[in-house]
Amino acid sequence: MKGIRSLVLVFLFAHGFLFAQQIDGQEVRFRELGRPEGLTELGFTGLQTLAFGQDGMLWCSTQKGLFRFDGQQFTPFRTVNGAYHPLSSLPITALLVANDGALWVGTYERGLYRIGTSDEIDHFTHTGEIDGLADDRIMFIHAHGNDVWVGVHEHGVQRFNSNSQTFQTFIPEPEFVLAEDIRHFSNSVQFMLNDAKHENIIWLGTANGLVKLHTQNGILGKFSVAKKDLGPFGIRSLATLSNTELLVGSWGDGLFRFNTQTEEFTRVDLGDDDFWLNNIKHIEPFGDGKFLIAHPGKGLSEFDATTEKWRWLSQDFRPYFITKDEVGDAWIATYGEGLKVIHQTYQQLGFACSQNDVLSVASHQNKNLMLLSDPLRLVLADAQFRTLKEWPIPTDATLEYPISVAFRSETAALVLFHKGVLEIDLRSGVVNDRTPNILSVFRPDRSGLRCMAVDRSDNVWLGTSWDGLIRLHLSDKNAQAFGGEKAKGSKQLNYVGWVNELHVAEDGTVWYASQLGHGRFDEKKQEFVNFPYRPDSSGVYLKHVSSIRTKGDSILLGGSESGVALRLADSQELQSLLPALNETQGVYSLELANNGTLYASTGLGLFAVSPNGKLQHFGSSYGVAGGEKLLRDAAGNVLLLQNGRLLNVATSDSESGSLTSIRIHRISINGTESVFKIDSVLENGLNLNYTHNSLAVAYSLAGLNPELGGRYFYRLHTEDEWTEDVARGQLTLSSLSPNEYELTVMYRSVDGSEQVSQPLKFKIRPPFWADARFLSALAVFLVLIGWMIYRWRLRQLLRQQQERDAYQLQLAKLEMDVLRAQMNPHFMFNCLNSIKLLIKKQETEKADLYLTKFSRLLRSVLENSSQETIPLQNDLDALRLYLEMEALRFKDRLEWSIDIDPKLNIERLRIQPLLIQPFAENAIWHGIMPLMDRNGRLTIEVMHLDETTIRVIV
Repeated sequence: MKGIRSLVLVFLFAHGFLFAQQIDGQEVRFRELGRPEGLTELGFTGLQTLAFGQDGMLWCSTQKGLFRFDGQQFTPFRTVNGAYHPLSSLPITALLVANDGALWVGTYERGLYRIGTSDEIDHFTHTGEIDGLADDRIMFIHAHGNDVWVGVHEHGVQRFNSNSQTFQTFIPEPEFVLAEDIRHFSNSVQFMLNDAKHENIIWLGTANGLVKLHTQNGILGKFSVAKKDLGPFGIRSLATLSNTELLVGSWGDGLFRFNTQTEEFTRVDLGDDDFWLNNIKHIEPFGDGKFLIAHPGKGLSEFDATTEKWRWLSQDFRPYFITKDEVGDAWIATYGEGLKVIHQTYQQLGFACSQNDVLSVASHQNKNLMLLSDPLRLVLADAQFRTLKEWPIPTDATLEYPISVAFRSETAALVLFHKGVLEIDLRSGVVNDRTPNILSVFRPDRSGLRCMAVDRSDNVWLGTSWDGLIRLHLSDKNAQAFGGEKAKGSKQLNYVGWVNELHVAEDGTVWYASQLGHGRFDEKKQEFVNFPYRPDSSGVYLKHVSSIRTKGDSILLGGSESGVALRLADSQELQSLLPALNETQGVYSLELANNGTLYASTGLGLFAVSPNGKLQHFGSSYGVAGGEKLLRDAAGNVLLLQNGRLLNVATSDSESGSLTSIRIHRISINGTESVFKIDSVLENGLNLNYTHNSLAVAYSLAGLNPELGGRYFYRLHTEDEWTEDVARGQLTLSSLSPNEYELTVMYRSVDGSEQVSQPLKFKIRPPFWADARFLSALAVFLVLIGWMIYRWRLRQLLRQQQERDAYQLQLAKLEMDVLRAQMNPHFMFNCLNSIKLLIKKQETEKADLYLTKFSRLLRSVLENSSQETIPLQNDLDALRLYLEMEALRFKDRLEWSIDIDPKLNIERLRIQPLLIQPFAENAIWHGIMPLMDRNGRLTIEVMHLDETTIRVIV
């Protein structure tokens, strides 16, 4: 919900583990949040700092990144599209939620980030420019008005200009501090605090003491705490004690009070000089002059500035940083032990109005506080009826039984008994009996007290059964009677019988409603203006006025034996608003909602009259028996007190005045109640892990008993059919599958009208192995693995083919070698034999030519045989020598020719040596020699087929 500053706890014991520690006789209750909720990456120093966003989410910084807590789970920071951002792993030192809702994140060595409300991200780093970020090591981030101030490690403090997107640096001037102080100042600005009295002053906690910064002119003044005793980290935290006093926490030198007028420090006695005790990292105000103090090496303590008392709250964990939520609960970041939550009164939160024996309710609208009482206790609650403090109501037989409660102030309460009045200090619980102050005008032996109201002059007005009205001035304890036998003066209250109700109007006027009429007190004349009951000229008859309310000049009256009437100012004429009640059941109680709707509790049930005159009736079918008391809480809601149970019948922003609004008011996930306000959950929805798939949802029809009248239905998607909820108010959804849901509940009354709740939107994320992104990544991975296996298999097959080809080539080579080994000796024998015959025939020239060719052929064969491949040109040259020798041997019987394709580059094309010659020799021996006396012709054709193939025909 955009208008809500933050989400707050519904129950402190929800979704976590509470542990209690007995300290100084008082039980202190904490709640743990950590690894079970997903906060796993704490790093060496654990949580660093905390900040509540305007959307209610809690941001947590660690040395291993930024986390967000949504009430159920801690989630590492991601961008809008769900991808992880560098902030999810960077060491983070400072957080701030600015007035515009942007989250500022300071890192160590990576500069400053700003995350806008639409998740847009700006990154500021040190670039060396004069108006840029002075250092990438951020120590602290602070909001002063609409400005953001940044404490950096090396260059003091800087103010960010949102218009120019630049930084202005502030450093001490020489006339204020020494040169070495400038060095100390610039080393570390560790904390900033706005002055409570002067809006242009910021107090800076530095390594060398306390610095006062005037934001308009940049002048700095310096105040140091016993400089020689300060630890290496100086002042680490500041808090406001009053307009003129600060509480200062130092690292190693303990706790101080600093007077901003006298500029003097006063040490607070912590009872010990222990080093770790005097190491103070953070101070957080905790209500009524109390402060929580984080000692990282020791534990959590409390300092009461009013009584100057200090005590330990816990030494079971090491606190580091503290922040508060909207209801005042403290959230504590610890070293390696996750997050702790502690309520400001050290009590377990619970709904004060969940008891079934409430007697009275009073509200302090300026402070959003409530007082409730039952027969045994007085309860101070917040506007959501959550217990802040409680005290036992003293049991005194002379006082008899308690009737009602009222605020005297935000720190004092009054409890009205049948025979007396007690005042209780809401800070200390001290009880002051006010009964003796009224005994001079009150006779408890014959009369009793019935109602009470406190006016703006610190007077408590008491309505009695026989002694009229009593005014007790609480400051001077003077009591005065108006009416009854103790009354004095001629213009006092007429005899009124029992006083049924007292009401203080918005202008401060005190009104009474009695058995015999009604009236108001004239403060100037110090007397009452009375309106006794009687029929007026219009015939409206009002008797036994039971309730009275005012709105402007209008006086609304409820009669216990008549109805509701309207009187304008001091007119004697009445106008009937509920004529149907005049002759039947009367009015017991009236209340006005903020929107002007008048509610009247009658013997026939509850009536609502809207400002436009629309009348609605809510009777027994709505669970309203009749005769109940109407009240208003601090938020302006109209409540019905029914048999000790408070029911919300109309909210302050209701337009229709209808009671038949149904709403979801509590959610439990896997048996653990959600920690955030239901309004914010309904506005923002829930994003749940797949293991959080069982929800228990409590809902009700506002102000009505869900056990009476009508039927309840629900559906999980807008397109689903309605399913009846037989549990009537407690819906259990178990083992939900991952999906997006929109839970809506509907009430169908006995007259057929339907009321539908605001939908609860929630998403159950699938497990990572079922997430679309994971499946896509898995598919890509499997395709990649398949492709790699295919490539591996392809390479394996190729290698096998290459091995087979090499084997075949080697086999062919061996066969050729064998062929050459058979062919060459035979050919050489023939050649030498031919030469021998020529020599015998004395044909020396032919023999010489033959021998020359033979030697050339032999040399060519020997040279070519030593190589695996030779140019085709070389092999053809050897073939020509061979054919020439054969032609000489066959005389003229052998004719031969070699035809070469001109496309062939016989000089570059390489083949195995003597590849063609054996075929030519075979053709001669088997084709030419058998011809005997006939001539033979040998033709060899060498043709080009493609780039890798030639064809030889012999």
